[in-house]
Amino acid sequence: MQNVRDSFILKYEQNVDPKKRQAIIDDFRRFYEDNGGILFQESGTTIEYLDRKFIPSDIQITEEITRDRIANVYNVPAIFLNASSDSFSSNEQLMQLFVNLTLLPILRQYEMQFNKKILSSEERKQGFYFKFNVNGLLRGDSEARANFYSKGLRDGWLTRDDVRAWEELPPKGGKASELWISGDMYPLEMDPTLRKTNTNKNESGES
Repeated sequence: MQNVRDSFILKYEQNVDPKKRQAIIDDFRRFYEDNGGILFQESGTTIEYLDRKFIPSDIQITEEITRDRIANVYNVPAIFLNASSDSFSSNEQLMQLFVNLTLLPILRQYEMQFNKKILSSEERKQGFYFKFNVNGLLRGDSEARANFYSKGLRDGWLTRDDVRAWEELPPKGGKASELWISGDMYPLEMDPTLRKTNTNKNESGES
Protein backbone atom coordinates (compact mmCIF):
# COMPACT_ATOMS: atom_id res chain seq x y z
CA MET A 1 0.00 0.00 0.00
CA GLN A 2 1.15 3.51 -0.76
CA ASN A 3 1.17 6.38 1.69
CA VAL A 4 -1.57 8.89 0.98
CA ARG A 5 -0.32 12.45 1.22
CA ASP A 6 -2.21 14.95 3.27
CA SER A 7 -4.18 17.50 1.31
CA PHE A 8 -5.16 21.00 2.32
CA ILE A 9 -7.20 23.90 1.04
CA LEU A 10 -5.30 27.18 1.47
CA LYS A 11 -7.55 30.24 1.27
CA TYR A 12 -6.44 33.87 1.01
CA GLU A 13 -8.71 36.85 1.41
CA GLN A 14 -7.26 38.57 -1.66
CA ASN A 15 -5.88 37.64 -5.05
CA VAL A 16 -2.14 37.15 -5.43
CA ASP A 17 0.01 37.04 -8.55
CA PRO A 18 1.57 33.73 -9.72
CA LYS A 19 5.02 34.57 -8.37
CA LYS A 20 3.71 35.36 -4.92
CA ARG A 21 1.41 32.32 -5.04
CA GLN A 22 4.39 30.05 -5.72
CA ALA A 23 6.30 31.66 -2.86
CA ILE A 24 3.33 31.01 -0.55
CA ILE A 25 3.13 27.36 -1.64
CA ASP A 26 6.86 26.84 -1.12
CA ASP A 27 6.70 28.46 2.28
CA PHE A 28 3.66 26.35 3.19
CA ARG A 29 5.41 23.13 2.13
CA ARG A 30 8.60 24.03 3.99
CA PHE A 31 6.74 24.94 7.16
CA TYR A 32 4.70 21.71 7.04
CA GLU A 33 7.79 19.52 6.60
CA ASP A 34 9.87 21.32 9.22
CA ASN A 35 7.17 21.24 11.91
CA GLY A 36 5.95 17.66 11.59
CA GLY A 37 2.59 18.52 10.05
CA ILE A 38 1.76 21.37 12.41
CA LEU A 39 0.43 24.47 10.64
CA PHE A 40 -0.32 27.93 11.95
CA GLN A 41 -2.89 30.12 10.26
CA GLU A 42 -1.62 33.59 9.61
CA SER A 43 -3.83 36.61 9.52
CA GLY A 44 -5.85 36.68 6.30
CA THR A 45 -5.43 32.94 5.57
CA THR A 46 -7.58 29.89 6.18
CA ILE A 47 -6.20 26.34 6.14
CA GLU A 48 -8.67 23.44 5.81
CA TYR A 49 -7.76 19.77 5.81
CA LEU A 50 -9.05 17.94 2.72
CA ASP A 51 -10.17 14.46 3.75
CA ARG A 52 -9.37 11.71 1.26
CA LYS A 53 -11.52 8.61 1.49
CA PHE A 54 -9.48 5.50 0.84
CA ILE A 55 -12.57 3.49 -0.27
CA PRO A 56 -14.89 5.14 -2.80
CA SER A 57 -18.55 5.20 -1.80
CA ASP A 58 -19.67 2.94 -4.68
CA ILE A 59 -17.19 0.23 -3.64
CA GLN A 60 -18.35 0.48 -0.06
CA ILE A 61 -22.00 0.05 -1.10
CA THR A 62 -21.05 -3.00 -3.19
CA GLU A 63 -19.24 -4.55 -0.22
CA GLU A 64 -22.25 -3.99 2.04
CA ILE A 65 -24.58 -5.67 -0.47
CA THR A 66 -22.21 -8.62 -0.85
CA ARG A 67 -21.89 -8.94 2.94
CA ASP A 68 -25.67 -8.96 3.39
CA ARG A 69 -26.11 -11.64 0.72
CA ILE A 70 -23.49 -13.89 2.31
CA ALA A 71 -25.10 -13.41 5.71
CA ASN A 72 -28.52 -14.38 4.33
CA VAL A 73 -27.26 -17.47 2.51
CA TYR A 74 -25.29 -18.91 5.43
CA ASN A 75 -27.52 -17.64 8.27
CA VAL A 76 -24.61 -15.74 9.78
CA PRO A 77 -25.17 -12.43 11.60
CA ALA A 78 -23.81 -9.64 9.43
CA ILE A 79 -21.76 -8.32 12.33
CA PHE A 80 -19.66 -11.50 12.11
CA LEU A 81 -18.69 -10.36 8.61
CA ASN A 82 -17.31 -7.06 9.94
CA ALA A 83 -20.56 -5.15 9.66
CA SER A 84 -20.95 -2.39 12.22
CA SER A 85 -23.78 -2.69 14.73
CA ASP A 86 -24.72 -0.93 17.96
CA SER A 87 -27.69 -3.18 18.85
CA PHE A 88 -25.78 -5.48 21.21
CA SER A 89 -25.00 -4.47 24.76
CA SER A 90 -22.47 -7.28 25.28
CA ASN A 91 -20.50 -9.91 23.42
CA GLU A 92 -22.53 -12.56 25.24
CA GLN A 93 -25.68 -11.50 23.41
CA LEU A 94 -23.79 -11.54 20.14
CA MET A 95 -22.58 -15.10 20.68
CA GLN A 96 -26.09 -16.22 21.63
CA LEU A 97 -27.38 -14.79 18.36
CA PHE A 98 -24.79 -16.84 16.47
CA VAL A 99 -25.81 -20.02 18.28
CA ASN A 100 -29.55 -19.46 17.78
CA LEU A 101 -29.50 -18.31 14.16
CA THR A 102 -26.51 -20.20 12.74
CA LEU A 103 -25.59 -23.29 14.74
CA LEU A 104 -29.03 -24.52 15.79
CA PRO A 105 -30.48 -24.76 12.23
CA ILE A 106 -27.37 -26.65 11.10
CA LEU A 107 -27.48 -29.02 14.07
CA ARG A 108 -31.18 -29.62 13.50
CA GLN A 109 -30.41 -30.82 9.98
CA TYR A 110 -27.76 -33.20 11.35
CA GLU A 111 -30.24 -34.54 13.90
CA MET A 112 -32.82 -35.27 11.23
CA GLN A 113 -30.28 -37.06 9.03
CA PHE A 114 -28.90 -39.12 11.94
CA ASN A 115 -32.40 -40.15 13.00
CA LYS A 116 -33.25 -41.17 9.45
CA LYS A 117 -30.04 -42.93 8.38
CA ILE A 118 -28.56 -44.35 11.60
CA LEU A 119 -31.56 -45.44 13.65
CA SER A 120 -33.64 -48.40 12.56
CA SER A 121 -37.41 -48.26 12.27
CA GLU A 122 -37.75 -50.28 15.46
CA GLU A 123 -35.48 -47.91 17.37
CA ARG A 124 -37.44 -44.91 16.19
CA LYS A 125 -40.70 -46.59 17.28
CA GLN A 126 -39.17 -47.12 20.72
CA GLY A 127 -38.56 -43.38 20.96
CA PHE A 128 -34.81 -43.20 20.34
CA TYR A 129 -33.53 -40.08 18.64
CA PHE A 130 -30.38 -37.97 18.28
CA LYS A 131 -30.20 -34.55 19.87
CA PHE A 132 -27.25 -32.17 20.24
CA ASN A 133 -26.89 -30.55 23.65
CA VAL A 134 -26.12 -26.86 23.10
CA ASN A 135 -26.76 -25.72 26.66
CA GLY A 136 -23.03 -25.30 27.14
CA LEU A 137 -22.89 -22.89 24.21
CA LEU A 138 -25.83 -20.88 25.54
CA ARG A 139 -24.22 -20.29 28.93
CA GLY A 140 -22.60 -17.09 27.72
CA ASP A 141 -25.15 -14.69 29.20
CA SER A 142 -24.44 -15.05 32.93
CA GLU A 143 -27.42 -12.91 33.98
CA ALA A 144 -29.92 -14.88 31.87
CA ARG A 145 -28.39 -18.16 33.04
CA ALA A 146 -28.73 -17.20 36.71
CA ASN A 147 -32.36 -16.18 36.14
CA PHE A 148 -33.06 -19.50 34.38
CA TYR A 149 -31.54 -21.53 37.22
CA SER A 150 -33.39 -19.51 39.87
CA LYS A 151 -36.79 -20.09 38.25
CA GLY A 152 -36.08 -23.79 37.77
CA LEU A 153 -35.07 -24.25 41.40
CA ARG A 154 -37.95 -22.26 42.86
CA ASP A 155 -40.59 -23.85 40.61
CA GLY A 156 -39.46 -27.38 41.39
CA TRP A 157 -38.29 -28.68 38.01
CA LEU A 158 -34.54 -28.39 38.67
CA THR A 159 -32.42 -29.75 41.49
CA ARG A 160 -29.26 -28.11 42.71
CA ASP A 161 -27.29 -31.08 41.44
CA ASP A 162 -28.82 -30.50 37.97
CA VAL A 163 -27.51 -26.95 38.05
CA ARG A 164 -24.10 -28.08 39.30
CA ALA A 165 -23.90 -30.65 36.50
CA TRP A 166 -24.61 -27.99 33.85
CA GLU A 167 -21.97 -25.79 35.43
CA GLU A 168 -19.51 -28.74 35.40
CA LEU A 169 -19.35 -28.95 39.19
CA PRO A 170 -19.42 -32.23 41.19
CA PRO A 171 -22.81 -33.24 42.67
CA LYS A 172 -23.45 -32.78 46.36
CA GLY A 173 -26.13 -35.43 46.81
CA GLY A 174 -28.56 -35.53 49.69
CA LYS A 175 -30.85 -32.53 49.80
CA ALA A 176 -29.12 -31.10 46.72
CA SER A 177 -30.59 -33.93 44.62
CA GLU A 178 -34.18 -33.28 45.77
CA LEU A 179 -36.75 -31.07 44.06
CA TRP A 180 -37.81 -28.05 46.10
CA ILE A 181 -40.64 -25.60 45.62
CA SER A 182 -40.95 -22.06 46.93
CA GLY A 183 -43.22 -21.42 49.79
CA ASP A 184 -40.55 -20.39 50.58
CA MET A 185 -38.58 -23.45 49.30
CA TYR A 186 -39.88 -26.74 50.71
CA PRO A 187 -39.41 -30.30 49.42
CA LEU A 188 -42.20 -31.41 47.10
CA GLU A 189 -42.90 -34.47 49.24
CA MET A 190 -43.34 -32.42 52.42
CA ASP A 191 -46.82 -32.23 53.96
CA PRO A 192 -48.21 -28.71 53.28
CA THR A 193 -49.61 -28.60 56.84
CA LEU A 194 -46.06 -28.71 58.17
CA ARG A 195 -45.01 -25.57 56.34
CA LYS A 196 -44.51 -22.41 58.33
CA THR A 197 -47.30 -19.81 58.43
CA ASN A 198 -47.26 -16.10 59.08
CA THR A 199 -49.51 -16.39 62.16
CA ASN A 200 -48.05 -17.36 65.50
CA LYS A 201 -50.29 -19.56 67.64
CA ASN A 202 -49.60 -21.42 70.81
CA GLU A 203 -50.32 -25.09 71.29
CA SER A 204 -53.81 -24.39 72.75
CA GLY A 205 -54.83 -22.63 69.57
CA GLU A 206 -55.06 -19.16 71.15
CA SER A 207 -53.51 -16.31 69.16
